Amino acid sequence: MSWNAITGLQDGVFDSLRSLETLDLSHNQINFIELRVFSSDSDLGSLRRLNIDNNKLTSLEPWWYYRCIHDSSKSPVIINLSHNLITNFTNKLQFHFRCNMKKVHGSVNIGGNPVSHLMDMFNGWNITGPEVYRCLNYIQKQYRYLRFYLLGLNLSCDCVDYEILKHTWNTPVFGALQGVHCIDHNTGLTKPINTINMIDVVCELPDRCPSSCQCVYRPDNTTLHIYCSTANLSSLPLDLPPLPKSDVRYKLDFSNNKRLQHVGHRPYFLNTSILDISNCSISEVTMDVLEDLSHINVADFRGNLLQSFSRKADTLNISAKLLLGLNPWRCPCDNSWMI
Repeated sequence: MSWNAITGLQDGVFDSLRSLETLDLSHNQINFIELRVFSSDSDLGSLRRLNIDNNKLTSLEPWWYYRCIHDSSKSPVIINLSHNLITNFTNKLQFHFRCNMKKVHGSVNIGGNPVSHLMDMFNGWNITGPEVYRCLNYIQKQYRYLRFYLLGLNLSCDCVDYEILKHTWNTPVFGALQGVHCIDHNTGLTKPINTINMIDVVCELPDRCPSSCQCVYRPDNTTLHIYCSTANLSSLPLDLPPLPKSDVRYKLDFSNNKRLQHVGHRPYFLNTSILDISNCSISEVTMDVLEDLSHINVADFRGNLLQSFSRKADTLNISAKLLLGLNPWRCPCDNSWMI
């Protein structure tokens, strides 16, 4: 039935074809498949080859599971959905993944579709939560055969897929990441997914990002980088994008802002690991900021206009590594405590 002008598959179209083993619907105009066509337990029990490549499907339900659980003693079920227009993974079938589900025996090819994130599949088919990765390992050991072929996908490879990329390299379910590419959104070029470094898997967070700054979440080192260097700041931002997870910390770069003369307390200092205010025009570090340094790992004040600290600073438990070079320090006797 390939190379025709079929536009859709209605429920019941293949009812009672219990001996059908191969169905080739490739190179048609199919843009919808109704829910019961391939999800019925009572029909198409002998189907081992289903080819729907080069059509116009834009969404995919998890009916592939119900096809792949039929009689695993036979050859695996091979489903080809490559080179459609699939971007959405829907779940009107109310499929719910569990580790102890009936074993499947088959493969699903969704390569060559305009999929941006692998997590779209997991979220769309209700395969979510920390248990997902444990289940993938379970699949590797217990399921007789299950594989997704992804050849020809050009993924965003940003932090949306970070957990999937980190956990699925060695599982048979997504073991075929060969042939998958990442898109460089700066150049529009692609590169093989196995050449990316996990530290480069990032997301920009424009919401509440200060003007003239760039806010980038790097899940691999659990930091939210706020790049405001040379942004012509005259004061520190009052607000920043919220931290995406509880263990994430800010890395703040406010360096090279010559109009920045004063640093005051900001609530986000409490969740900051690195603070860089070097090469600005800071002439004083107030006590409230010094108190904030007990929450910060590294604070860089080099290249400013600092001449002294308040004498009360000697009473504080400052745990940060303070970088204070290249400031015009005054050296009268009353500053000797600083040494």
